[in-house]
Amino acid sequence: MVIIDEKFAQRFWPDSDPIGKHLWFDPKKPVTIVGVVGVVKQYDLETDGKIATYLPQRQHPGNRMFLAVRTSSEGLSSAVVSQIHAVDPDVVVYGIRTMQERVHDSLARQRFSSTMLGAFAAFALLLAAVGLYGVMSHLVTQSTHDMMHRGVGVPVPGLGPHPGKAVNITIPIEEGERYKMGLLRIVSADPDKSPSPQVQVLKVIFPLHEGDIFSVSKVRKALENYGKVYGEYGFSMPFISYSTTVRIPQYHVCQFAALDPMLKRASLIRKPPRSAI
Repeated sequence: MVIIDEKFAQRFWPDSDPIGKHLWFDPKKPVTIVGVVGVVKQYDLETDGKIATYLPQRQHPGNRMFLAVRTSSEGLSSAVVSQIHAVDPDVVVYGIRTMQERVHDSLARQRFSSTMLGAFAAFALLLAAVGLYGVMSHLVTQSTHDMMHRGVGVPVPGLGPHPGKAVNITIPIEEGERYKMGLLRIVSADPDKSPSPQVQVLKVIFPLHEGDIFSVSKVRKALENYGKVYGEYGFSMPFISYSTTVRIPQYHVCQFAALDPMLKRASLIRKPPRSAI
């Protein structure tokens, strides 16, 4: 007689019951199928089990045998060995292992791969953390440097509130040359004519005098006032422009301004004082 597994039965008798059928391992001695058992993984957990048959040891003796014992606790290997030797003292018993140990060994390759993958992942995470820390440190240092030199009253990122600690801020300021007002001269854009308002009146309106610190806003205000004065003289569209020249090394300003009311135009020139030339 013989016992087959489910894969054997599905392959050769998919639509019928294999019980009672015969197999011929020896042409002269057919064996009868008396049972069907489940599929067993003979090699490892990833490899599907092959078709298998189970024959009685007395009918088909072999030079080795595998014995599986189901127990409720561990540590019974000595008792199993003693029972085997009670039947045959000359039998050599070896390779006694629990099912948990065999499953553990069958997963050694997967466990090694998982361990290596985890190690490389941890190393990559460490490298990423170090790189991110370096980049953030560089950005914070650069931002702190820029804000210390360019910003006033701007909070420095990364510092945050720390009671009992203070931040010293140094703001270096480099000043250039300071310009002063030179001589003021008013002329007409037309060399053959003179400005309609008296030149002395236009000079009085101009808010800067010789030796005063030059101010762009005051020059613009003066030109607006000139437009109003020309409006009183009947000019509806006065045009005002000016230009600046600098005398080195006296640093006095020469300013040229032109008033162009329709057909007439006056010029305003500021030169360095004669004492500075």
